[in-house]
Formats: sequence, C-alpha cells, structure tokens
Amino acid sequence: MSCIVLLLCAGALATGASAKGSRRALQQATVVGATSVPAPSGTRTLYSFHGVGTQNYTALQNGTYHNIGAVADLYDGTTKTARHFFDAASKPNWEILDPTTGAVQGAVKGSAKAHAARQRQPDDGGYGSVDALLLTASTGTGVLSGCTYIQRLNPLGGVLPTGLYGLPAYSSNIPNFDVAIPYQADYVFLGGGLPYDGGRRRMASFQKRLHHPSTPDETP
Repeated sequence: MSCIVLLLCAGALATGASAKGSRRALQQATVVGATSVPAPSGTRTLYSFHGVGTQNYTALQNGTYHNIGAVADLYDGTTKTARHFFDAASKPNWEILDPTTGAVQGAVKGSAKAHAARQRQPDDGGYGSVDALLLTASTGTGVLSGCTYIQRLNPLGGVLPTGLYGLPAYSSNIPNFDVAIPYQADYVFLGGGLPYDGGRRRMASFQKRLHHPSTPDETP
C-alpha cells in the first residue's frame, strides 16, 4: 500500500512525472512561491546542495500519523555529494561524501530553531509542503567541523496527503503502517555568525560586548 501512496504523491507533486521514479519527477518540478528562513547575521556559505528524498510517517494506534524523519540524497548539480537521514535518537544528520569513493568527508547534526510558514505551491499536489527551517549545527566533523547553522530552503512536498487513503482506517487495522512522501529542498551549510537562542536579550548583550569588551556576559 505504501508503494501505491508513494507513486500517487510523486505524480501529484511534479508536472511531467514519468515512470522512472519519484526522484526524477521531483527534480523536474518547478518551485513557485517557495519559503525560506534568513541566515543569521555574519554567516558565510560553506556548501549548498539540492536534496531529493522522502518525509517518512508511521501510523499510531489513535488513528494519526507521526513524522519519523526524512531520508534524502543531496546533489551538487547532477552529482550525489551528500546525504541526509535521522539517527536512532531521532536527530537529523547530514554527511558530505566523496563523489568518487562515497567515503564520508564530514558530518554534522542539527536542531531546529526557526520555521517559515508553509505555503501552497502549484506543484505540491494541493497538500502543501514541509516548512523551511533554520537549524543550529552541532558535533560537526571533517569538512563540516566549522558548520554553525543549516538552512532548509525552497521545500516542495513531503506533507502527508491523508485524504488519499482514508485515515484513520489503515492505522486502526495495521499498526506501525509506514508511508514515505516525496519531497525536495535546498540545504545550505553555514559557518560563523552570531549565537542564536531566539531571544533579543542575548543578542543585545552580544552586540554590547562588541563595543565594550569588558562587559561580562549575561546569564541566558
């Protein structure tokens, strides 16, 4: 059943979709009215890739579906250069790969800090798209050791189209029924920038210390 849902969603998300798979269909889609989250002040772009994959959901006993993370291949042009996945602790991870050998050149985890309200787009099949995100980076290694933030920009698709298969009928009969919904987005890895905690007081304190270095830091 999940394969049927996957094919239906891929056809709805992209114009000119073919039988060669949801990845190609999504890559052919035209992003219109895409959302974004601004980069923090002082950041610089380390890497920028286009991701194509699925947002994954599993059925719960109460008749709802829970998002269990995403899986995506990230491309620099037509070359697969990185991958995105969620680990056993449900934390989003990214790895940059050697395009020739596939060896991991750098890795980083992320924690969502800001969302952009999703917008309906002509190619999303009428179901909407996942949010644009700003994530703070942690435990960066290798070529991503200096990564401080990650942006998910221009998202298209990935929202569960519950009307296609009669939720909650399947979840009540098949617990842990999984569904993979195609999506695409641009991922930008940033370095540097000001600390982000979502509060104006911390930012004001940081700016004050730039002009008066002897000013002690405030407790957040």
